[in-house]
Amino acid sequence: MTLIGQIARHIVQMDLSRIPVEVVEKAKSHVLDAIGCGLYGQEFEAPGILLQLAREWNGRSESSIIGTGIKTPSATAAKINGVAVHVADFDDSSVEFRGHPTCVVLPAVLALCESSGKSGRDLLLAYISGVEIGGKLGRVMGWSHYEAGWHGTSTIGTIASAIASSKALDLSEEKTAHALAIAASGACGIRENFGTMVKSLHAGQASAAG
Repeated sequence: MTLIGQIARHIVQMDLSRIPVEVVEKAKSHVLDAIGCGLYGQEFEAPGILLQLAREWNGRSESSIIGTGIKTPSATAAKINGVAVHVADFDDSSVEFRGHPTCVVLPAVLALCESSGKSGRDLLLAYISGVEIGGKLGRVMGWSHYEAGWHGTSTIGTIASAIASSKALDLSEEKTAHALAIAASGACGIRENFGTMVKSLHAGQASAAG
């Protein structure tokens, strides 16, 4: 079996009953923290620009934009919420992930679980899957990736978002592997953008791409 096949099998086999209670409780805390960041983030210009574009583009009302009462297509919601959660830079970070995990993983699973009618347990399992395996990928990548100029929140985050999204959608091993391969091709984001609104856009793009 290929490496991506092994990872896909691990994702499919993950189950909330086998995850330690303390991990689940920690995940709940991070989800609530990110929602708080997202509410505050709506005060900033970057998510406002995207929200205005979403209004102009219209589309299906599938998933909610945090704190607005507005629904957009799922990928759009993931992008706007990812930007809102990360824009103030108060969201959680992880050394192993080489960046900020929740701002890329949570918006994707929030959007997909809402649009497909999944439960809170489904959301937590998908979130934990993305953060855990994304962190392991970050550990493998090491700091050389970051030092070369890449923004781990965006690059590793795109794949972590795809992991979580695959779990939220109950994809098969084959389709999960396909999703990871597509996400790897779409992973991007450079540290040269730090200090601009594009840094938070990295989080939104990674979440939506996943």
